[in-house]
Amino acid sequence: MTVLISSPPATARHVCLGWVLTRSDDFTLRLTDHDRTLIVGGETYLPGAAMEASSFTRTTDLEPGHATVRGGLNAEAITEDDLQAGLWDGARVDVYRFDWLSAELIEQVWSGRLSRVEWQGERFEADLVSLKVDLDRLIGRQILRQCDAVLGDARCGADLEAPEFEGLTCDQRLATCIERFSNVENFRGFPHLPGNDFILTRDDILIEARSWLGTPYRHQASLRGAGADCLGFLRGVWRECIGEEPEIVPPYTPDWADLTGEDTLLEAARRHLIEIPVGTAREADILLFRMAAGVPAKHCALVSACEGGQARRILHAYWGRGVTETRLVPWWSRRIAAAFSFPGLED
Repeated sequence: MTVLISSPPATARHVCLGWVLTRSDDFTLRLTDHDRTLIVGGETYLPGAAMEASSFTRTTDLEPGHATVRGGLNAEAITEDDLQAGLWDGARVDVYRFDWLSAELIEQVWSGRLSRVEWQGERFEADLVSLKVDLDRLIGRQILRQCDAVLGDARCGADLEAPEFEGLTCDQRLATCIERFSNVENFRGFPHLPGNDFILTRDDILIEARSWLGTPYRHQASLRGAGADCLGFLRGVWRECIGEEPEIVPPYTPDWADLTGEDTLLEAARRHLIEIPVGTAREADILLFRMAAGVPAKHCALVSACEGGQARRILHAYWGRGVTETRLVPWWSRRIAAAFSFPGLED
């Protein structure tokens, strides 16, 4: 539910707004849009806030409210240089309604933070978000199996100028840290946390799969952010959601299916996945495709959304696009050869 709280109309008698802006360094500025200094509750509010506020939005759920403010501030209070230096980024904003004649507080109108400030000549425009946005802010470290250091930073310690590391990327897995960088002593994750193999949900799979979006297409590759083909994408999801890959994938050429005529992909899927009727595939299930009748299945995708009980969107990697999410249009649906679920999946 959303509640709109309008700023006072210009015709309201003896009513003005007071603004309290507090930076992260605890510097506090109190301003009013009245034309003289006000002392309210023992605090001094300086004139110089010629601001026009749109309606302040409050919500009754956990979604942050918002507002937009336009106007000018006393140059001695907030300068363009201060804004460009980021001194006011995320500053807390408390807005009050005063009776300027009696110097009494009528009500607190809104509390939030500055989320965007742009200077336009002698005026500015700012977006405000309510304090509920703090509920989405990460405080401290996340307890994850993956490393949370940035490759090459002080916590990682890997020397990216070393010849043996040139051009390498990292997917934050312990195995990569050991095998590619020999840097396990600086691994900043918790690799021995219980995995999702004992409670694997469809949401778990989709969250991991969507983290691969934008990964470029690379034949035979399987490294999030660096490269993957359709099989490599699903192999990566398997590793993060279930564990080590069940078998080593042999080298293969882009035209392997045309050369061998064998249904290698379909046979491997039947060894390690749970085959289900095609029409029952749901979110996080896997689809295999034949590009033409009578040829081996050579493309695979993950169902990402259903409508009316039918798969409607898929996540997959293909040449020229990388890992992407697309609609399951008739061109694709006509070519579905089989459907599978991950083992151990809990609905």
